[in-house]
Amino acid sequence: MPLAFAGHFSPHSTLPSLNLYRRSFKPSKVLDKPYAMVGLNVIAAETDKEEQLIATTPQQQFLNLMRGKDVPLNHQLITFMKWQATMK
Repeated sequence: MPLAFAGHFSPHSTLPSLNLYRRSFKPSKVLDKPYAMVGLNVIAAETDKEEQLIATTPQQQFLNLMRGKDVPLNHQLITFMKWQATMK
């Protein structure tokens, strides 16, 4: 059976999980060798500073999920910080 791992939920468990899957894999009629894929978040921006700002949105969402708050993504911090930068 193939493995799909949500690395964005548990980044530190990604490689140990893949290693365990590969060590434990048993070939079958459907799959003769291990097959795995990893889901993860990617943030790309022109600068490191902008990337760090953009990254605050999923960070806030993760904190809300951990706190049991089911709320939409909050882009207000990014908007505010970009506006604040123009005021300097």
